[in-house]
Amino acid sequence: MDILSKLKPQVDQIEVVNLQRESTTVAYEYNRLKSSQTEETKGTAVRVVKDSRLGFSASSDGRAGEKLIKNVLESAAYGDEVPISFPGKKAMKKIQIFDEKIADLPIPKMVEMGQAFVDTLLEIDSELKVNVQIIRENRVFSYQNHTGFEENYQRSPFVIAFEIIRVKGDDILIIMDAVGYTQWEEDYLAPARKAGEKLKLAVKMGVIKSGRMPVLFSQKAALTLVFPIMTGLNGKAVYKGISPMKGKVGEKLFDDKITVVDDPTLAGEYRSAPFDDEGVATRRNVLVDKGVLKGFFYDLKTASQSGLRCIGIELSRKSP
Repeated sequence: MDILSKLKPQVDQIEVVNLQRESTTVAYEYNRLKSSQTEETKGTAVRVVKDSRLGFSASSDGRAGEKLIKNVLESAAYGDEVPISFPGKKAMKKIQIFDEKIADLPIPKMVEMGQAFVDTLLEIDSELKVNVQIIRENRVFSYQNHTGFEENYQRSPFVIAFEIIRVKGDDILIIMDAVGYTQWEEDYLAPARKAGEKLKLAVKMGVIKSGRMPVLFSQKAALTLVFPIMTGLNGKAVYKGISPMKGKVGEKLFDDKITVVDDPTLAGEYRSAPFDDEGVATRRNVLVDKGVLKGFFYDLKTASQSGLRCIGIELSRKSP
């Protein structure tokens, strides 16, 4: 069913998003192969603006077109009144986020990779308990709206997630990590070797005296410090007035060493894409530059509520 054509005469604006996902997972538990499974999912989401009110409905049932239309119209009757505008046609930047080597990776190869990952760690300590998950996906995302804008892209997300447990007497060491990308990496055992280096450093127990000490955060551990900053940079928090950064664009709020960049245009990165779920083209966006607050990140709804409008990929203050 062509939902867009059927709904277009009944609403002011409409967008239709389709997602197809095929995912294969191979799991090792306590050094042994536990399971391998493949699943496929499909879904359609529809968002409309009718009489300035926003409506939304989604379904994974490909035969539920009529019900989807009925539900989204009913949702719009009681939806938020937001002067939102869906994006128009625009040329999209091509980003390398799909690799056939990942999309076509067979289960036997994934099993081989998982075993090699476990063996690499057991060579360091044969008493380790290693859990590994290897996940490869093939995703197709398509977007279309009433302006004639119609685009799609294909992604091949790949993840290796692992947990290492070492028990020595009453000492328990647990190392967890995950890596993700969309372009094939020949050296997929690099995370195992890196974790192995951590294990070697952890063999010797250390004792320090109480007092003020310098603290070094690893790259992953430093993310715990970034989470509060990202929450404050969220446009929804700004609109609701709960962000302590509201009204402080242009002010120096952090140390010179802190720069925060949102860049979904990087080739091969796990979450990169040419446009977001609302059809807005992605770009490199500097949120904090050497401690100075440069701006926030919004979706179309919170941007509209905050008095901003989307012009291509830019956000600007609305004219009175």
